[in-house]
Amino acid sequence: MENLSKELKDKLNTLAVVSNEHRFNILLALLASSTLKLGKHSHTFTELKEILNLSNPDLSYHLNSLRGVGLITKKEYTEKKGKVSYYSISSVGKDMLKSLGLTSKQVWEAKQKVMPN
Repeated sequence: MENLSKELKDKLNTLAVVSNEHRFNILLALLASSTLKLGKHSHTFTELKEILNLSNPDLSYHLNSLRGVGLITKKEYTEKKGKVSYYSISSVGKDMLKSLGLTSKQVWEAKQKVMPN
């Protein structure tokens, strides 16, 4: 792999990150919220934890992996309860999923699996 360009290495790394089922489901949940006009364009850590049924350490690891390759963004706000982080799919994440040829119907079906309520 040392003969590969940095751009190709970055793309391979992104594919490796997305190939994990939990991380792919995180992307789908964020994409569904963003594209299906569900009233939210981002989710808190706690919301994602409940949607995906992951432990704190697992969700944190997967979110950091997705942020590391630029597929999601994180914004922190100070609220009454303290600092709250909101996660959204980035334009890079949307473009990557779009390049897979996902239709609106497939995103909706995926949303139903990942976020049944």
